[in-house]
Amino acid sequence: MPAEEYEPLCQELIQKVTRYAENKCSWSLMRNQEGVIVYQKRSHDFPGMMFKAEGLVNGPPELIFKYIETAPNSPRLEWDKRLAGVESLEVINPNITLMRSYTTAELTGIIHARDFVDLITTVKTNDYLANFAVSVTDKFPDQPNFIRGFNYPSGIFCFNVPGEPNQTNVLCILQPDVKGSVPGELIDAVMPSSCEEFYRCLRHFVEKKNKA
Repeated sequence: MPAEEYEPLCQELIQKVTRYAENKCSWSLMRNQEGVIVYQKRSHDFPGMMFKAEGLVNGPPELIFKYIETAPNSPRLEWDKRLAGVESLEVINPNITLMRSYTTAELTGIIHARDFVDLITTVKTNDYLANFAVSVTDKFPDQPNFIRGFNYPSGIFCFNVPGEPNQTNVLCILQPDVKGSVPGELIDAVMPSSCEEFYRCLRHFVEKKNKA
């Protein structure tokens, strides 16, 4: 895809994921534990489920976004146990990049290690900082020893909390299609605990940094 075609694709991505984040209807509550709420509903983008997770994290949005953004050498690689690596493949402009991310094997190898090639765009508004992502398939061959997964329109938002400058509302919209032979029902079953682990590890990392 020519570079000039990525910008309208990103605008469509941003609008779509923002609608998913703002939509309060038709989500089914999956879990509400440890200050993390996880919802699901049928995806509009593929024959699978869409997930929304939300929880507060101590720290200003700019700092928390730095800890969670998908980028090479991101602090996220220090605490997110599912993320094995991130590689920048092509910089379209300062806010749009093609990235390859690698995930670890899970469930004692039942879910094999994956790689994802995503178009990622960063947005900053008065209300939030966010990474939006969608997988692209027209470039970059599969990596040996990895199964190529696909992320349908997804995003991670770091929202301001009114009156609480040192707190961030982290909201995730997730639509992973891990491909391979893994049943979709298995992915649906592990997503709530996976989301909780994401927030638990992030909070622990922030706490450790605050004490350093």
